[in-house]
Amino acid sequence: MMDAFRLVARSLSTEESDLRTSHGFCFRITLNLVAMKMNPLQTYRQSHQKNWTRIDMLLTLYRETELSLRSGIDALRVADQVEFTLTQLRSIKLLLAIIDGIKPEYDDLSRNIYQLCLFIFHQVSRENIEGLQNGLRVLVTLKESFEAIENESRHLEAEGKIPPLDFDLDGTLAVG
Repeated sequence: MMDAFRLVARSLSTEESDLRTSHGFCFRITLNLVAMKMNPLQTYRQSHQKNWTRIDMLLTLYRETELSLRSGIDALRVADQVEFTLTQLRSIKLLLAIIDGIKPEYDDLSRNIYQLCLFIFHQVSRENIEGLQNGLRVLVTLKESFEAIENESRHLEAEGKIPPLDFDLDGTLAVG
């Protein structure tokens, strides 16, 4: 377990990575999280393509969470606790981003999606294959539901019926 924390701490000190957006543009970003004067979310907002739609962002979060959960299941199958811990942390961060973008008080559908995401979060916290598989099944169902309305959502956003992403938001991606 201590090895996992060392890996995470080492990755937070100075990290250099290539990011590829869904549009194929490459960015080279060097982050020094210790000496950085702005928080990582602000850095991300400034460097990210600003032509994403809400559905693009949402589906990216769901797809990345799915990949992370699958990696966690694989890590548990081979008893790689370090890799599991890293993928579990990544899954939790991604789920928190999804959950943060939901306003459960908005309507029944939002409340139901919120509850399902909390269920997924709880399953990821269980730290066993069965829990991850349960969470993955629900997550994939939600992701597929959003994929089914992807084109319509883009169209509605282009017409102004869904507000575009505001990259200067303080914390939430929720609409309503």
